[in-house]
Amino acid sequence: MSINDKTRLCKVEDIAHFDIHFEALLDNEEAFHCFTQFLTKSFNKESATFLIHVNEYRKIKYERTRLQKANEIYQQFVEEGSKNQLNLNASLRHQIANTLKEWNEQSKKDNKNAISSLSTTPIKPTTSNISNNSSSNNNNNDECSENTNSENSTNSSNLSSLNNSSSNNPYYRNVAIDKTLFDQIEMKILCSLKENQFSNFINHEIFKNYITKKPLQLLYDIGIPKVTSSDFSFLENINEYLKNIYVTKNDLLFLKSKIIVSEEDRLKEWELIGESRNHKCYISKNKFDVGDSTGLHFLLFEVNFPGYSPKQLINTLLDVEYRYSYDPNCKKLNTFHYTPKSLSDNTTSENDNKQQYATSVYQELLKFPWPFNNREFVYRASLVYDKIDDFYLLSQLSIHEDNNQIPKPINDNVRALSVGGWSFQAIDPITKRVIPSGPDRPHTKDFYLKKENSEDIHLVDTKYCQVFYLDMKGKFPRPLVNTLWKSRAKAFQKVGLKYLGLNEKRGFICNENCDVLKTLEENGIVELKL
Repeated sequence: MSINDKTRLCKVEDIAHFDIHFEALLDNEEAFHCFTQFLTKSFNKESATFLIHVNEYRKIKYERTRLQKANEIYQQFVEEGSKNQLNLNASLRHQIANTLKEWNEQSKKDNKNAISSLSTTPIKPTTSNISNNSSSNNNNNDECSENTNSENSTNSSNLSSLNNSSSNNPYYRNVAIDKTLFDQIEMKILCSLKENQFSNFINHEIFKNYITKKPLQLLYDIGIPKVTSSDFSFLENINEYLKNIYVTKNDLLFLKSKIIVSEEDRLKEWELIGESRNHKCYISKNKFDVGDSTGLHFLLFEVNFPGYSPKQLINTLLDVEYRYSYDPNCKKLNTFHYTPKSLSDNTTSENDNKQQYATSVYQELLKFPWPFNNREFVYRASLVYDKIDDFYLLSQLSIHEDNNQIPKPINDNVRALSVGGWSFQAIDPITKRVIPSGPDRPHTKDFYLKKENSEDIHLVDTKYCQVFYLDMKGKFPRPLVNTLWKSRAKAFQKVGLKYLGLNEKRGFICNENCDVLKTLEENGIVELKL
């Protein structure tokens, strides 16, 4: 029976044809409910009930009701000696207790101030027309209607007065109740459940009985078929490419195919998950397998940098000193070696897609708070200028740790995987047309300015793009990756402009010898024809 017919009912044997993903299951309300039923029957009732309560907590819009729910969750799951006490470290327990104490005290204070203010607010009485006795007998029905309207008017006036009094009163406000209060506990529980219970659930009768009552589409929603995606047409063997220590033309073509797409294809392939005036953030509509990483999305964001050229932005973002400043998670950057551009017997011309470009191999260490281990990436990176679409393209691809030329992760660091890169394209701020900005052109501020009525008018903006397939490995929840990506995209322009301003004062230089910039000098201008 075909697994392409998504409307038919599932069969138990269909499960073997899919990779079911824990995070996707959590995002599906019905499947998540089935999982909590399994947890309840497998002596994990506390964890299941906590997850349900936290989901309800986040959905509450009214601050005071959310505070009541937060107190309920604390008393039931967090407080020492509570009925369903979870296994938490003391510092986290105290942190939540202190936060709730502060919120409760502030809420009581706000209520007291509001009541005090309302008691001194005069409420104007309303008057109604009293009919005289002679007309009352003739217009009895009208009088009843008029008195009723008068009474409603009085009530409405009083309510309006109360509402205006509270809304204009600086003391009358709801204390802000953070929806992320229990996030650390939730992450700890989810990591444990994924490691210890998820595989048992997939093989349990509860899941099998549930699946057979649902259309096959459900398995597509919470997993992906065990097939190779056609999306990687440029990469003949992704596992082999991950073992390379150089960047090829194939790698650059693959990256370009993700960035340079028509508006029609963008709508087909990507879902917009966040935007502002200066940025857009997307997630791929399809999931992909890369090496031993399965069922993940590509992530992409675009940011506009007004008044700066691509070269100025490249020099700033690749500066090690600034990188440590604008990326608080980045704790270490260490270059391993540099591979020159090669024209071997198998790669005799620029037209060969296996052409090997000058490549910098370096290590990047990202630090994360408890309960997560630090993540370590080992990249092969190469920077070129594509004259077909007039933009700079920086390919950043993980090297598999099986490669014996790369050191193994140190201490408790987790070797993560990343496939993607950056692009920089000069745009006319008025016409929005692409401006040629290759390495042969100047990048001084004056070159992109003109005088108009004694004012400096900038002639270029840079459209910056990041696109990556990220697998943080280990127990790092996948939804958290998407959240961090959205936050990074939203803040990237503000932070970038700050350091562009600082670097402008010293002439847009890179403080340290940068091997990635060296690859641009050697690779130069190329033609990447899709």
